[in-house]
Amino acid sequence: MSTSDTLRQFFENDDGSLPEVEISFENFNDTVHVFEYLCSLGSRDVTAGGGNLWSIADQVSIPFPGAVAASMVVAGVVTSFHVVLGGVTYAGIELPNLGVFFTPACIVIDYRMGNDWSSEKIQTFITLLSKFSSMGGTVSVPWWYSEGERAFNHALKEAQKHSAVANPAFKRDALKRAP
Repeated sequence: MSTSDTLRQFFENDDGSLPEVEISFENFNDTVHVFEYLCSLGSRDVTAGGGNLWSIADQVSIPFPGAVAASMVVAGVVTSFHVVLGGVTYAGIELPNLGVFFTPACIVIDYRMGNDWSSEKIQTFITLLSKFSSMGGTVSVPWWYSEGERAFNHALKEAQKHSAVANPAFKRDALKRAP
């Protein structure tokens, strides 16, 4: 059974919930870098009505400006925010829309379960998450409970091994982050 088949139950049936994947960081710069990287993957804001940020100084809503929004949060210019990104393309595979909640120490990605999640897209998503791990993030899936978390962690480790073999720079990123 493939990794994506093992994880399929967490993607296939749209029950109306939005499962979450948490990526936490010790260094705020890593959080910003991962968000900017995610935005660089062909993403666009597809939030209903357009994404907005709350300006702390002006106490007004401002339009989502793209990747720079993460730096604005860390600098204390705007509050944490949630946007929906469409068009995220990794390794040539476009993923279904991803909700992204950004705070200085954590990025939470939510997704709608359903038919849009093929085995190939599930595997690509896991590989992308392993990339985020190599960039300093600690990835977890608390919504999936203990059995799902174990399956996810196994899939993440397999993706990291595969990525390190296929791409030496990926391995170098992971080694730079090792304690």
